[in-house]
Amino acid sequence: MSILYAELQVLGRQVPCAQVTFSFRQAVDLWGRPSSIVRIELLKVTLTGEPVGWGIWEELKFDAFRRVSGWVLYFDAEGRTAKRYAFYNAALIELTFHYDGKGLTSRQAATHLELHFSPATVEVDGQRLEAHSLIPWETDLPTRFRALTKPADPLPSAHLAALLAPLKPKAAEFDMGRLRQGIPPAREVTTKLPATQPAAPIFPTLDPALLRAQPAPKMRTGAEAGLPATPDSIRTGEVVMEQHPDYPALVQHLAQRGYPLVVNDKGAPHVVFERVCNEQGNTLQETKYVVVIAGMRFLDLEHEADHVEQLEDRFGGELPSTKYLQLTPSDKVEMKTAPDILRDWQDAVTEYHVRLLEYRRLAERGGAASLLAKHFKGLKDAYENYSYEIAKQHKRPAWVAKHFPELDTLANQVPPHKPLLKRGNRPTGGLR
Repeated sequence: MSILYAELQVLGRQVPCAQVTFSFRQAVDLWGRPSSIVRIELLKVTLTGEPVGWGIWEELKFDAFRRVSGWVLYFDAEGRTAKRYAFYNAALIELTFHYDGKGLTSRQAATHLELHFSPATVEVDGQRLEAHSLIPWETDLPTRFRALTKPADPLPSAHLAALLAPLKPKAAEFDMGRLRQGIPPAREVTTKLPATQPAAPIFPTLDPALLRAQPAPKMRTGAEAGLPATPDSIRTGEVVMEQHPDYPALVQHLAQRGYPLVVNDKGAPHVVFERVCNEQGNTLQETKYVVVIAGMRFLDLEHEADHVEQLEDRFGGELPSTKYLQLTPSDKVEMKTAPDILRDWQDAVTEYHVRLLEYRRLAERGGAASLLAKHFKGLKDAYENYSYEIAKQHKRPAWVAKHFPELDTLANQVPPHKPLLKRGNRPTGGLR
C-alpha cells in the first residue's frame, strides 16, 4: 500500500502537508549498547500554499502554555487511510517561515512553513508511547492517558477526495436547437452525462456515532434528491451534486477553509462549527465540517457553502454554532447561554440571507417557474421567521445592518416584490 498523501488534522482544520517527519530513538553508551528507554522525537510538519498564511499558527506559538492534540493521517492512492499518527497535548516549540524570492519567476510555491511539535504522548497505528506525564505524582499508564486531551475523531481527507475525483468529460452543447461541439465559455455549463442514478459520493460515509450529537443543528435546511445530469439540471444546480462539474472544486474550497464534507445517507444538510474551551475561556479545540446527504442537489451544497462564508468572512470565525466547556479530560458540557455563539435569532438572519442569495442565483440561471415558486415559498417562510426574531429586541436590526448591510438590496432583487425589510422600521412579518 503506497502512501500518496499526508494531512495534518488539528485545531479543527484539515491541512495538506508538503512534508512530515516523526521518529523515535534510543540513547547508546560508549560501547553502542542501546538504552531500554525509547524516546519520542519532534513531529516536524512542512506546509505550503494557503495554510501558510493562516494566523492560527502564530497564535498557537505565541501562547507558551497552549497544548493541542491532533492527527497526521497518511492516505494511499485510493483515498484509504494507510497510517495514523495521533499526538496528545503537544506544544508548538518551533515555527519557521521561509520565503523564496524566485517563486515569482518559477511559478512555484514561494513560501513554506515549518512547524515542530513536542507531544506528551503519541500513538502510531494503535501503538502508544509516552514522553512525559501530565500528572506530577506517580500513577499508572491508563490514568495518565485519561488525563490527556483527546483529539477529535479523524475525518476523511476532503483535499485528497477532490484531487482523486474523476474529471467529467466535455460533451456537446446546444446552440439554436442544433448540436455542436465546442468549449463552453465561463459560467456556461454544458456537460451532459448519461447517468440516471445518483453517483456514489467520492467520500466514505462516516459512522454518525463518530460525530458529536447536535441537539438542534443550526444553519440547517432541507435538501432534495438531485436530478440526472442534463445541460438544464447542471445549469440550474438541480443535478446530483456529485455529477456537477464544479463539485470537486467546491469541495476542495470548503476543505481549504477548514470545513470538510461528512456524507450521510439521511437527515438534513447543515454546517457545524464547534468550539471547546477551558474554564479560563481559552480555546482548546475547534471542529468544523459540513454535513451533506449523498445524492442531494448541487444547489443544496451551494446553500451550505454560503453558510460557511457567513461564519468565516462575516463573523471572522468567532461565532461558533455550538460551544462546550471542558470540565475534565473526558467530560464536556454545552454552554447554551454563552455570549459568543450563534443564537437562534442570528441563525434566522443567516438563513434568510442565504435564501435571498439562492433565489437570486436560480433566477440568474434561468430556473423554471416551478423551481422559483418552490424556492420563493422557502424564502417567504425564512423571512417571516426572520421578521419575528428581529422584532423581539430593538438592538437586533443594528446587528443585521452591521453584518448584512446588503440585505435590502438583495430583497429588492426579488421581482416584482417590494423590499422585504426596511432598516430602522419594525418588521411586521409577511412578504410584500
